Amino acid sequence: MIITPIIYRFRLHLPSNGRHGLGIFCSFTSAIAPNNISDSNDPRVELEARLRSLLENSRCQVPEVFALFKRAIDSGLIPSASTCNSVVDALAKSREYEQALSAYKWMIHMEILPDYRSLNALLDCFLYARRLNFAFGVMGLVLKLGYTINIFRLNLMLKELCRGGEVLWAMELFRVMGNLFICPDVVSYNTIINGLCKGNKLVEALELRVEMEAKNCCPSLVTYTTLMNGLCKEGRVDEAVDLLDEMHEKGLDADVVAYSTLINGLCRKGNVSKGKEMFHDMLDRGISPNVVTYTCLVHGLSKTGNWKEATTMLNSMMETGIRPDVVTYTGLIDVLCKDGKVTEAMELIPWMMEKGEEPNIVTYNVLINGLCKEGMASNGLNFLDTMIQRGTMPDVVTYNTLIGGLCDTGKVDEAMELLNKMVNGVHNVEPDTMTFNMLIQGLCNEGRLDEAMGVHQKMVEEKKISNLVTYTMLIGGSLKSQNANKAMELWQEMLGMGFVPNSFTYSIMIDGFCKMGMVDTAKGLLSEMKARGLCPTLFDYNTLMASLCKEGNLENARSLLQEMRDSNCEPDVISFNTIINGTLKFGDLQEAKEFLVEMLRRGLAPDLITFSTLINWFSKAGMLDEAKNLLKTMTARGLSPDAIVYDSLLKGFSTKGEKDEVISLLYQMAAKGVALDMELISTILNCLCIGEESPKVVDLFPTFSLDASKGVRVSCHDLLTRLHKLQPRLQIQPA
Repeated sequence: MIITPIIYRFRLHLPSNGRHGLGIFCSFTSAIAPNNISDSNDPRVELEARLRSLLENSRCQVPEVFALFKRAIDSGLIPSASTCNSVVDALAKSREYEQALSAYKWMIHMEILPDYRSLNALLDCFLYARRLNFAFGVMGLVLKLGYTINIFRLNLMLKELCRGGEVLWAMELFRVMGNLFICPDVVSYNTIINGLCKGNKLVEALELRVEMEAKNCCPSLVTYTTLMNGLCKEGRVDEAVDLLDEMHEKGLDADVVAYSTLINGLCRKGNVSKGKEMFHDMLDRGISPNVVTYTCLVHGLSKTGNWKEATTMLNSMMETGIRPDVVTYTGLIDVLCKDGKVTEAMELIPWMMEKGEEPNIVTYNVLINGLCKEGMASNGLNFLDTMIQRGTMPDVVTYNTLIGGLCDTGKVDEAMELLNKMVNGVHNVEPDTMTFNMLIQGLCNEGRLDEAMGVHQKMVEEKKISNLVTYTMLIGGSLKSQNANKAMELWQEMLGMGFVPNSFTYSIMIDGFCKMGMVDTAKGLLSEMKARGLCPTLFDYNTLMASLCKEGNLENARSLLQEMRDSNCEPDVISFNTIINGTLKFGDLQEAKEFLVEMLRRGLAPDLITFSTLINWFSKAGMLDEAKNLLKTMTARGLSPDAIVYDSLLKGFSTKGEKDEVISLLYQMAAKGVALDMELISTILNCLCIGEESPKVVDLFPTFSLDASKGVRVSCHDLLTRLHKLQPRLQIQPA
């Protein structure tokens, strides 16, 4: 007989029992069977008879058999080998696995040879306990003694291997079944196909279905449903639907599970209309939908915004006597939260309770997460109290969600209080690394570096492992607090712990050092970043370029822009706005125009900032025709000039004494409803004082909006009469 190598991957070491211990590989050649007993007065004869009588009685109570067997062993009366094996077999068949194992241990202790029945019983015990190494050991012994393994037990072994995630070992055992003279059946194939699908090995699972057909093993409903589910999970829903058609062609009737699987796949893919078609096809075939079917459709309709139809489907579900379960409600709450309808999501909680369905931890976590994302962490805290009062224990996900939500809304002190409740509360939930990281981030965002360092120290004391994220946040917090030395100290500590900084870490440091005016350090970090093989982001380049322009180091800023052009990091509108502004400050208006041309050539649309910057500088330089052309281009591109643009142009034309241009601009402003602020009022008042004709000019001026939201309007006459009162505040210069 060929013994497969897989059997020997597992060594059998069973727990010891007394002096001899339990060892399957005992010396069977020295096994001693009890002597033939003929004396009817011998107690052993009576014991044997009673045990046999109990075992042969179909109505016998198995615990009674075990009690009698144990009493006999304790009394030193040894039943025959046949009786002992029968006892072990009977106990295992009654699923009294612990008692069967105990009986087997006593039997081996008495050096009674196990037979095929007791070995199979022992195999069942280990399969039930999911102790596969022992099960394989028993299997090896069965084969060594010349017995065979039946297909039922091999299928159980395949199932347990797949359940434990050992699908490759299951596949190997499946492949050598032929060497054991056992032909895999449909259950064997279905078990392996299911294991492969769950192990993300769908290609192999589909190939196995083809193989089973080639070997005249017809795929069953379970085969198809399993493959459909695997295909749907990978988004290959059309192929799953094709399998349903193939089933029908082969005369196999799909059940509610098969249809629900496909409906779920279609709805998750966004094809709800096809899912509804499948639903009606199911009804036409006389298949009654279940709670899973309805839940899939309700969730699918909700996700696509068809709330009215989803509600109709939910009502239809209840009218047919199918009560929505916690999965149905949780899914609806999730969709509502993602759709920004958190108020409606909150209302579902009491409603589902009224319907007799208690929210579980997932339900609460989904709702709390939705509330926190909407900045409603306080409401989330209320639901934390509700869930505790109703006996649902919050977990680390619940607390982390709330702590993150509180920190995001600046309620860091409340988040710190929640950490204390988390650790010292009734449920004593242990915080993890994420818990501490969120608190550190919240404190750093508020500039509370010392407290953040304190949380980090507590993190170390709690033996929670700091990670790269922890150090990145602390370094960012140090730089935000203008503490460059602390930032570098943390940087060295981070490197000393073996953490390799990533792009985000470098970005935080480059931004921090730029804001502190340490541009050379930031440049050095950018070079180091590239030396490590990391690609600087657009944010890194733009941040550094803005700092270089601010320093007046235009040459290096231009070099940085060129570096961006030469790399895979294409400059964006912010990049060009930065370099254009820097170039204009340097006084090079021509090059600024060239940058605008390049910007357009690259397909980048100038924004309000681009035009506002250019118009402002051209107006200051007295190049008013250029400024007017830029205004026309700006409006032609659908951009509405704001108060800053008009202020720049008014100042430019006023300085040149261009009365008509000033009046034209003022009418444009009035027509567009530009609201006047203090700066713009000051500019207009200066315009009112153009030359000796100012009183006549005033008559030509339109009426403006002081506050568009309140509908307050003012004429230039009114502005002029207020000139004396406003002059000290506006610092108006005579024309």
